[in-house]
Amino acid sequence: SDTTGWNNWVRRVVAESPVIQNEKLTEATAEAMKSYLQHKGYFNASVEYETVMKGSKTTKNIYRAYPYSRYHYDSLRYASNDSILLDVLEKNRAGSFIRSGDGVDVRNYDKEVGRIVRLFRNMGYYDFSRIYLSPLAVDTSDLKVDATMTLYSPTDSTRHQKYHINQVYVYPNYDPDFKDKYLSHEKINGVQYMSIGDEQIKYSVFERNILLKEGELYKLTNEEVTKRRLGSLGLYKFISIRPVFHDSLPGVVDFQIFLPSKERMELATDLEVNTANNNTLQNTSIGTGLSFSYRNRNTFRGAEVLSGNIDAGVEFAIRDPNRVFNSIDINLGAELNMPKFADFTGLFSALRFSRILPKRSYQKLQETANTRLKVGYTYVSLVDFYQYNSLDASFGFNISPNDRWKLILSQVGVDYFRPKAQPDFQTILDDNQFLARSFGSQLFTGVLFRDMTASYTANRSPEEGLWSLRMYGEVSGMEILGINSIFAPNKEWVFFDSLQYANYVKAEVEARWSKTLSPRTAIAMKAGVGVAAPYGRFSRVVPFVKQFYVGGPNSIRAWSVRELGPGGHFENVVNPNQPFYQTGDLKLEYSLEYRFDMFWLLEGAAFLDIGNIWLLQTDVDRPEAKLSSDFWKQFAVGTGLGLRADFTYFILRFDYGIPIRNNYPNGDTGKYWLDGGYLRAGTFNLAIGYPF
Repeated sequence: SDTTGWNNWVRRVVAESPVIQNEKLTEATAEAMKSYLQHKGYFNASVEYETVMKGSKTTKNIYRAYPYSRYHYDSLRYASNDSILLDVLEKNRAGSFIRSGDGVDVRNYDKEVGRIVRLFRNMGYYDFSRIYLSPLAVDTSDLKVDATMTLYSPTDSTRHQKYHINQVYVYPNYDPDFKDKYLSHEKINGVQYMSIGDEQIKYSVFERNILLKEGELYKLTNEEVTKRRLGSLGLYKFISIRPVFHDSLPGVVDFQIFLPSKERMELATDLEVNTANNNTLQNTSIGTGLSFSYRNRNTFRGAEVLSGNIDAGVEFAIRDPNRVFNSIDINLGAELNMPKFADFTGLFSALRFSRILPKRSYQKLQETANTRLKVGYTYVSLVDFYQYNSLDASFGFNISPNDRWKLILSQVGVDYFRPKAQPDFQTILDDNQFLARSFGSQLFTGVLFRDMTASYTANRSPEEGLWSLRMYGEVSGMEILGINSIFAPNKEWVFFDSLQYANYVKAEVEARWSKTLSPRTAIAMKAGVGVAAPYGRFSRVVPFVKQFYVGGPNSIRAWSVRELGPGGHFENVVNPNQPFYQTGDLKLEYSLEYRFDMFWLLEGAAFLDIGNIWLLQTDVDRPEAKLSSDFWKQFAVGTGLGLRADFTYFILRFDYGIPIRNNYPNGDTGKYWLDGGYLRAGTFNLAIGYPF
């Protein structure tokens, strides 16, 4: 057969061109290694190399690095003929990245230059940049470095100039094709709005988002915050802020803010495919989901954003000839975001008046919080097992105090949860009263506080290591229980005599970290803990839908969703079509993944997952499920390999998780670690995107 096409594809996509031995490149590599060590403070470092023949056509380069001793900073001196700038540096020396006793590192010099540039630009020196800072001049003695950094003036006869803001021009709905036709439309609070017709947005929207003010001293931070806040409106393709200087007006600068608009209406469709294959139960499932989303920007001319979504998903029953679907889920949602802080309930005003909330914190809310109204409906059906309907509505705020922190607060929220058990699951509920108590119809409420998500992302490069933190807290029924305790302390209130108010608290913390090891390899880690507990006289268990679970493509991949735990419990499932349902009050989870490029679009991964869930209360039907002093013995451990296809816009992920340690001991040997059969006991996962 003709293999020319195949060979060409392999050469073009898979294979790499051979590297020809080149003495100049070899020497340059050694010099690069030496330079790297010297930039780290190993000034006397040397690198040697030799080329060894391996066969008749292959060579091997061997490099030997000798770093010797590292130099450390002893002192840092600033020098300049501008006494004003020199005095500023001396007063702000505490923030320096070059400190006595630290090892010499060129990265600290770069950080120090960046710090000084920001310091002066935040004091009005708009045109100050790193070109006015010299490389370090150093004197060395006994592995110690006395460093000097010189600040240059623009010329021998001039000093650096502070700038005040003269005029601010804003171009809403900017179109460069008509840039010469914009005319002054209206000036509000020192900001000049330019237009070529009636604007579709109220100018009041910009007042709290533009911090560049006429007559004020220029500050870099104000420019950055202005750009970030205007971008957070979600109305514009990009934000362009351009300075305009005038030769006849030294010391002043104008700013032009160009705001090209996005399309007002937006429709989008997404398709998702996932699969799981549990070899132990001979259970295979394939699921697909379709979502439609709608977005209307500037809905009421006040930069409001109205969005809606319809999501539908099904999981097919591959090995059950008696039915088509394993599960069906439908989600409907609508959300209105308003770019202002609307304290409809008056709670924050009361907290400010009573001085519980500091004045500065209240001002920060007014400056950075957006108001959110949200409603949703969810229908889930696990065929022949259970189904439920859920309605939710909430009022709250999206808060971005800076570019690292994001807070999503739901102050007022009501969720209505109504489940219905099918005969197969009802049999399980009849045999487990603890589980049955968690599965009833309930109303989740919050008036002063419903839930909050706080996210922090460190501003670092992939080479330094990226990390993020997510914290979540939720409370239900606090206000209702308080009123109930006052007016009817001995009787539980129920909604319309049939619907129980849920009383529980829930908290969760998850940290993620990743680091690029080389251009082709990286390492990533995730660690999380979550806890939920009922409270009050009438609540005994956390609602089923609010409990934690593990397993699946984004958790412990050697087990299916809700298969593992709780504690040392093992559920002997005979029917391969029966869904898993194990949940708990406490979750501990850890994942580590080594990622590497392979060829073409393909990436590989080796991973390790550890974790489990536990109950905080005794379940007489599952006594080993409760958290005990031996909980550490009940950690399940899974490992495996993954294959990912990076299509730029999305990543298709195949992970094969292999259990190597169960959460319970073997009945015959008493061992938690599996003796063999790892591969046959694995679970295959297919999903979109990285697991973390």
